[in-house]
Amino acid sequence: MSRQREWLLIRIVLALLFCGGVVEAKRALFPTDSDYGIILTFRGGEMRAVALDPTGTRLAIVDGYGGVRIVGATDGQERQRLPTWEAPNEIVGAPELIWNRDQVVFSPDGHYLAQAGQRGLRVWALDRDALITLAAAPVSSIGALSFLPDGQLQVRATIGGIYRWRLPDGVPTVFPATPLIGQEVWAFGGQGRWSLLCNRVASGDFLPDMAVTVSDIGGDEVERVIVPQGGSCSELVLGPDGTMLAARSLGNQYHLLDWRAGRVRHTIQLDSASGGGGIGFSPDGSRVLLGGEGAIRVILVRTGWGIGTVRALPWLDLRHPVGFSDVQMSADGRLVVALCGDIALRVWRV
Repeated sequence: MSRQREWLLIRIVLALLFCGGVVEAKRALFPTDSDYGIILTFRGGEMRAVALDPTGTRLAIVDGYGGVRIVGATDGQERQRLPTWEAPNEIVGAPELIWNRDQVVFSPDGHYLAQAGQRGLRVWALDRDALITLAAAPVSSIGALSFLPDGQLQVRATIGGIYRWRLPDGVPTVFPATPLIGQEVWAFGGQGRWSLLCNRVASGDFLPDMAVTVSDIGGDEVERVIVPQGGSCSELVLGPDGTMLAARSLGNQYHLLDWRAGRVRHTIQLDSASGGGGIGFSPDGSRVLLGGEGAIRVILVRTGWGIGTVRALPWLDLRHPVGFSDVQMSADGRLVVALCGDIALRVWRV
């Protein structure tokens, strides 16, 4: 066996062991993994992004080659596979920039799947297993991706603004926006109504402030919240109530913001200062799950108190620490999904 294959096998075994973790949460939050949890791995490949469908029965997982696998959320059985991009598209944007991450999302009715990443944007009609050609699709990479409640696809292109399509063959509505730069994080929230921007701004201190801007797409309402000495932002999620925001900054520090009141409600520092990430709100917005290196913390939004933890033991090889990321909760609140490292996916029943 080659040294590369031996190392891959070791990584998979460690992921299975250490992502099994130690559960330190109330049963109402996370039952024991031996009863309910499942672990998924890909033979010879990594996992870059994951999405739960609206019914909580399917998972879409982006592999290391840009392909997507649709699997059962509770049994891990593969149901459908979408092929990789044969070659990189001619897009504008450097792959090392933060907004060039892989993203995947289901439509509200579960009939479509949108995927974005370093190679651009593509949409699949899952019931027909067919790729849809989007009219006037952006030629730049994608900073944010979502579906609206009425089924329209909405994307934030790094160049060209915000696009909305009515699938399968609609002509897009385009809302102008400034081009993205490397130190910005974009997202959508409020069922697609709000455009979210997180970037760093100069301050009088050594560490720059973090600025979070919420804009009404197509409207005039704009609000801005400053996180003193927040530094660079790496993730931004708006809660289901449309008011509370969660932002992650350097050092695994999370900030809960009330953007309408213009203030920081709580700041949570996870145990580890690096690795991991991921933010997922519960459907009612009362709890938020924060991923990090070695643990997922469950936080009460109202108080900022931790009420549960799922831990993963660290890798024996410290060059490859276990980090939970891409943390999500299903729309019915019954499943929690998180990537563990880049080669394992954990699913818990709640």
